Amino acid sequence: MECVQSSSAEAVDAEVFINFKNEADNCDDQNKIGGKEGDSERKEVNAAEQVINALFFYKKFAISKLRRQADAILALSEKDRKLLIVPSLEHFRQVRECVAENQKVFDMIVTCGAHMLGGTIQQAFEITQLRPATEHYMTKVKSVLKQIVRDWSSEGAAERASCYQKVKEEMVKQFPEPTSRHSVQILVTGAGLARLAWDLLSLGFSVTGNEFSIFMLLASNFILNTCQQCNEFTIYPWVLDFSNAWSWKDQLRPVRFPDVNPCIVSSDQRLNTFSMCAGDFLQAYAADENHFDSVISVFFLDTAANPLEYIRHIHRILKPGGTWQNFGPLTYHHEDLDEVRSLELPFDQIVRLIEHCGFRIDQLLTKDHLPLSRYTWNPDSMLQYSYHCGYFQCSKAEEDKTM
Repeated sequence: MECVQSSSAEAVDAEVFINFKNEADNCDDQNKIGGKEGDSERKEVNAAEQVINALFFYKKFAISKLRRQADAILALSEKDRKLLIVPSLEHFRQVRECVAENQKVFDMIVTCGAHMLGGTIQQAFEITQLRPATEHYMTKVKSVLKQIVRDWSSEGAAERASCYQKVKEEMVKQFPEPTSRHSVQILVTGAGLARLAWDLLSLGFSVTGNEFSIFMLLASNFILNTCQQCNEFTIYPWVLDFSNAWSWKDQLRPVRFPDVNPCIVSSDQRLNTFSMCAGDFLQAYAADENHFDSVISVFFLDTAANPLEYIRHIHRILKPGGTWQNFGPLTYHHEDLDEVRSLELPFDQIVRLIEHCGFRIDQLLTKDHLPLSRYTWNPDSMLQYSYHCGYFQCSKAEEDKTM
């Protein structure tokens, strides 16, 4: 997959430019049916179709969960059933209403993506026939709601500040003159729903966001291109979280989004550019070298099967003297996957490899210097996850070091 990057302010209006193309687009016969390129394209369409199906299946999935809850109550003795059946029925009715509202948002996300992104998404949209989705996909669907809370709601402000504020402050320190920031090219890896990328854009920088997840790409496209005012939409992120609840009403708590109007940063008012790039980080920028002034990775480094590949790749795509900021834990995503050869390195070894690969460490902060960070947390849940994150800022040496 490759990205289409905007080169002029007129070409973008806080829009996501995503082109789901075959990675082998330098082949003359890339679209020949039956060839490797055709197989690759079909795989991409099928992958997108599974995502779209899961988003459409959310309501049916939720009803099946409610049915299991109801069956468990009905299986109780008559005496115990009387204790629960009346309040449960009312709660289930409210849950169904909240689920229906969430489904409306998911429907808009998919429809917006099919109409605006075209290509693979449009093809997947056209062939989707609703069917049960796996638990794996439905977990990701529920995660979309929580990612919206994190990146685009007032409730997520504190969580965002704990993860994004440091890197934004450092960018402003490096480039204190706002009028010249448009010439600074920043890559945000693992951009998710693109809030950090948008925040940097609003500070005047030219920003490219890279994201692999189709779930995230569809949702960010909807927010950036459809939302026209603050708190325009309402979701119920925790409505299917039956465990670790203090009360039933906590499940029904609404969250409104977005907390800002993404369209405020419009192309006719700025010189800086903005784009989103779909695809695997290593493949999407395989042809780039000495391109970016800054790379920012937040909660991203642990997505690598081999962190050394990421380190070398970031070094290659940075301009000489360019900076890389990283913030996050090391919850390696491939650790428990037998089919992936995964390398899990501790923080100190990551730092050692960074220096070996031609970077100079400018800042290094650990748990003693940073506040706890959370990720898509529910403040009203009995279960709370938090991270002691590591942070570093490093610079690419003017002369490359052999790696």
